[in-house]
Order: sequence, then structure tokens, then C-alpha cells
Amino acid sequence: METQEKINLLSYLCKVGEEFSSIRDTDQLLAKIIQTSREICNADKASILLLDKERQDLYFKETAGELGEKIKKIRVPLNENSIAGWVALNKVPASIPDVLHDKRHYKKVDQIMRYETKSLLAVPILWQDTVYGVIEVLNKKNGELFNKTDEEFLFILAAKAAVALNNVSLVEQLQNFFIYNLEIIIAISDNMEPLFSRYRKIKSKT
Repeated sequence: METQEKINLLSYLCKVGEEFSSIRDTDQLLAKIIQTSREICNADKASILLLDKERQDLYFKETAGELGEKIKKIRVPLNENSIAGWVALNKVPASIPDVLHDKRHYKKVDQIMRYETKSLLAVPILWQDTVYGVIEVLNKKNGELFNKTDEEFLFILAAKAAVALNNVSLVEQLQNFFIYNLEIIIAISDNMEPLFSRYRKIKSKT
């Protein structure tokens, strides 16, 4: 990749990072991350796998292209039996030029989706030491392979995505906290209303 092209791409990533920071809806943010991942890596498909801490596995939250809703029901093991699991555990990228001959390839996804993954690039979504998940791009277009430049820029994108996801998570937690406390106040008010009514009746008689 030429120097000017790299500069243009870095400038684009900075702009995308600003767009990420303005998004407050998780699904909208994930869709934007996926779209950008495909664009910067010139990939045929892209997806985000989020970490489920309770179940200790990964699941597809958002997928670009025509993979449909099926893939969102697939759970991927958080271990060396899947490339995404390996990336999440080791917190480092993985570029696989020949997926079919990689023992970590989780073939169940391709089988269910009837899609042949030939090459794959995966990077962790990291905020400080917290793993949110993994971004995967599949099958670089024009029959090419993912290279170091793709890995570098996808890693930068994942870092910006992690910051945005962390911010959205904090906003959602605050919103949930506000709603929870509001529900408590409403419940208390409802329970206290009979007492207030009785008090008003007594007060009116005095």
C-alpha cells in the first residue's frame, strides 16, 4: 500500500472513531463497526463475536452481508478449538491464509451457513485489559490474502470500537440504574397512596 493511501486510510479511521463516539445504541454501533471492517480490509464478509462471560463462550451479535439471522444463534467455544476463541484468550490478532488447514477453525459456522471460509483475519476488541469480543473479516476480495496492513488497520479500528463499546455500556448502565430507581420510587408512591389518602381524610375532619 502506498504511503498516501495509508495516510488517507488513517484519516478515515480517525473520522470513523469520531462517529463511533457519537453513537449511543449498541446495535447501531456494531453495525457501523462491521461496515467499516469490510471496507478497510476489502473483505467479502465480516462479523463481530461478543464475549459471554457467564457462559464462557462467544456469540455473533452482528453480521454484515447475507448471512442472515441463523449465525446469531451459533455459540463459538472460548478455547483453541476456534480461531475467535484463541484470539480472545490470547488478546492478539490472527491472520489465517488457509483456514481449512488450521486446526483452530470452527467448521460448524461454515456448515450451518453453507459458506466456505478460505482466509480469515481476526482481532480482539480490547478496552484496557477487558476483552469485549473479536472482529473477523473473511475472504479478501479479488482472491488476495489479508496482509500486515489489513491487520494493522483492523487492530486500530478494534481499539476505537472498544472505547465506543465501553462508553455505550456505561451509558446503558446509567440508564438502567435510572429506570430501576424510578420504578422503585413509583412502587413506593403507589404503596404510600392509601396512607396519604387516609391522612388527608383525617386532616379534613380536624
